[in-house]
Amino acid sequence: MIFGELALLLNLFAAATVAFFFGVGIVSAAGFCRGLVPSLNTRFSANGRRRLLWLAVLTPWLLALSVSAFLYVSLSVDVPWLGYVMHWHHPDAFHVYSWHAYPSIGLCLMCLAIAMSTYRRAADHVRAYRLLTLALNDDCLLESREPQAFSAGLWAP
Repeated sequence: MIFGELALLLNLFAAATVAFFFGVGIVSAAGFCRGLVPSLNTRFSANGRRRLLWLAVLTPWLLALSVSAFLYVSLSVDVPWLGYVMHWHHPDAFHVYSWHAYPSIGLCLMCLAIAMSTYRRAADHVRAYRLLTLALNDDCLLESREPQAFSAGLWAP
């Protein structure tokens, strides 16, 4: 069990993680419903679709940040009415083996898997690019006893 400021941060992170996954679920459900109605794809302009895409990307992150901010402000004595709406049972105690830790560990593992996959793809891309530059070597070497910089074959070989 962890106590103090670190426990408060871990509890806020756990709540933000749950809110993030909830936001991802909402965006996924909205995308699935949008796929069921094909006429929605042509109803929006390109600018509108771009805004919807940004909204879909930012929704889980903004939801996680707003939940964390709401929970952090609810602990303040300056906003007593918020403390009545939101009540924490143990904000300064974090149980590592409780359900609070599992979403956070899941998010960390997911981010680690994405980072490793991105690194692998980037390494493959760099390796393929090096092979391509090796294969596209268009240098031409002319055997000559006289130096001929940029002029070989123009008037005489």
